[in-house]
Amino acid sequence: NKFHGYRVVNRPYSVVQFLKSAAWRAIPEQYVYIAETDHLLMHALPNLASPGSPMAHVFGYMGANPAHAGIVKNAWPEGGADGYKRVQPIGPSPVVIHRDDLEKVATPWNDIAVWLKTNPEADSRLGWVIEMWGYSIAAAKVGLKHQEFRNFQVEPGGNSGGEQLRDFETKYWVFHYTYQFETMLDGKP
Repeated sequence: NKFHGYRVVNRPYSVVQFLKSAAWRAIPEQYVYIAETDHLLMHALPNLASPGSPMAHVFGYMGANPAHAGIVKNAWPEGGADGYKRVQPIGPSPVVIHRDDLEKVATPWNDIAVWLKTNPEADSRLGWVIEMWGYSIAAAKVGLKHQEFRNFQVEPGGNSGGEQLRDFETKYWVFHYTYQFETMLDGKP
């Protein structure tokens, strides 16, 4: 198929479809927390978002730089040659976002994610986080400026450093158990 087995591209499509539903219209809350099935809330998540300024986790592997300029410009021509500078190192999850902002970003997120995945150069360069790039570029396109939180979530695993693991149950709002979490026989990570 045109997505080469990349099922994650269904995320923005699912959001677009949900926003068209009666279930979405029935939700009275003004802010939405977007999570994944392997996210565990560690403690109360404060809503620090505001209209036009969602909360997002910073992903160290998502930093746009001049090497991404051409891909970003092709995905978002109106952003111009420097558009990549407005693309934040975030993804669509975990995010706390105002409902109007989610409605504004959903369709561009879907369209850009699909374009990136079906463009051979973008697919090759951006890899498995291409849907996250779709969200980041779409957010810049519609003028959203996310508040970036490095401690929004923790993704501990076999390559975690001691500082990341120290007090992680109180330091982070979300435990993302996407990677293996190995312990020694004495119970220490």
